[in-house]
Amino acid sequence: MNTINGMHVVVSTLAPEFVPVLQMAPCGCSEKVLAEFNAWLLERFGMRRHVLIMGGQIVMHPNTYAFFRKEMALGQESHSNGSSNA
Repeated sequence: MNTINGMHVVVSTLAPEFVPVLQMAPCGCSEKVLAEFNAWLLERFGMRRHVLIMGGQIVMHPNTYAFFRKEMALGQESHSNGSSNA
């Protein structure tokens, strides 16, 4: 069973790997305006890894899970070596 900090992790290719950092929801403006504004937001702010916490579980894409496991291992190495990022 996959866990991160004691929470069960569901790894699924159905979960998106990346999502826009900011995105405007439909608000009554035309679809063209919405698409253009969201394209501008994407260009300006980029994407982030998608992690969903739902019902006491963490849901993420397999590549995101591998990224987190790698980052957690690096963090544990730095603590065991006595190094600090401060």
